[in-house]
Amino acid sequence: MGAKLKRNWPAAALLGALLLSMIPILLVGDCAHPYGDDYAFSEWIHHAAADGRTPLTALLNTVKRYYFGWQGTYAGTAVMALQPGLISEGAYALTPVVMLSALILSALALSHTLLRRWLGQSRGVWLAFTAGLLLVTIQFQPNAHQAFFWWNGAAYYTLFYCFTLLLASCLIRLQLNPGRPMLWLGLAVVLAAVIGGGNYVSGLFACLLTAGFILLTLIRDRKAVWRPILVELVLVTGFLINALAPGNSVRQAAHAGMSPPKAVFFSVGLAGVDTLRWFNLPTLALLIFLIPLLWRAAGGTDFSFPLPGAATVVLFLALACQNAPHLYALAAPGPGRLRNIVYDSYLWLAILCLGYWLGWLRRRMERQGRTPPPRLGRGLAALGLALGCIGFALTLPNTTSGQCVRALADGSARAYDATILTWDRILSDPDSGPDVVVDALPVRPPLLYAFNLEENPENFANITCANYYGKNTVRALPPNQQ
Repeated sequence: MGAKLKRNWPAAALLGALLLSMIPILLVGDCAHPYGDDYAFSEWIHHAAADGRTPLTALLNTVKRYYFGWQGTYAGTAVMALQPGLISEGAYALTPVVMLSALILSALALSHTLLRRWLGQSRGVWLAFTAGLLLVTIQFQPNAHQAFFWWNGAAYYTLFYCFTLLLASCLIRLQLNPGRPMLWLGLAVVLAAVIGGGNYVSGLFACLLTAGFILLTLIRDRKAVWRPILVELVLVTGFLINALAPGNSVRQAAHAGMSPPKAVFFSVGLAGVDTLRWFNLPTLALLIFLIPLLWRAAGGTDFSFPLPGAATVVLFLALACQNAPHLYALAAPGPGRLRNIVYDSYLWLAILCLGYWLGWLRRRMERQGRTPPPRLGRGLAALGLALGCIGFALTLPNTTSGQCVRALADGSARAYDATILTWDRILSDPDSGPDVVVDALPVRPPLLYAFNLEENPENFANITCANYYGKNTVRALPPNQQ
């Protein structure tokens, strides 16, 4: 038992750090509230529930309304419409709980499939790998607000990114010839239908990923190739239903995009910029820490890891392709919520690239009869942990948890929370009248605020809030102007 604990202490330490880091995130999440698009997408369901009508009908009408009037993302619209504030104002605190749970569970599922199911590694290796990856993923989101505290943005991107990780896990399981192939195929088909109706970044990436599995199956087991082909057909069908929606032309009319060749060119360039921008000391520490784990994992397969340079190019293009949809449609890299999932996949792809090169190096050394000294692996793991501690200490104020601690310490999160709760009480009161005036926000904490009620009742946030609560107008004014 003592030897086992000694061997697994890095996993225990990283899991402990991960759990502790989530405490301030959940505390700030308790101060989060719906606004803007949350109200716009859930308005019909809210009114249906208040009137005693069937929320399901309202949900279907919401999907139909947006499909023909604004965007074709049928699954994304449904998920965004189901914001937790429909239950109660306080239930919106479930937003970071759902998003963190989705990130953790999907990462655990994919890493378990890769490390435990395929490569036969220990539970300690699996947990250490996943905890380290999740720590860096959660703490260095390009936009933490839209990753964890705003349902509309996080559900549309973070949640669908997690669905893509689960799809990848199912596809790998099918490659491993599991005892229950129809179970994994059924899950993959359901996920494909959902992802096809979500954001275009996850949809395009999933289509390309599944195409890769079709090619792999053709090489390994042609008789089973119908399985990934079926998944691809569902994905592409959903993606086309999504992309060809009448509402997309309405939205696109207000924006100028790029030509396909130009979008591809800029996607590759942006991927290069992102690779340099996102490579910080904690990321370096993670990769160093994972070297002995990945080296050991490479010994669990007889794969030869040929052409590592070509594999690197493929992985880089997999990162770049995620930039293409938004550049093509809007000639811009995309909002923070989109950049979040590109960053999340960047970490996975960087680890896969490192693992591939280590596998190639291991095969070369095996052919030469050489093995690295055992102390080297332990030394690299210790070095990675040490650099990780230094890196997190140096960047702590900019981490997600660091920002949360600051918002709690200066009182801005609770002040924001108290003001929104007051708004909800006033707006929910039938005696408040058709035209409501509330106190303006005294603070605008970046983790909780992007836009909200202003003085002008014609602002988007004001209109959606008024519609949601059944008011004619809503205005937010400083107390001395009321």
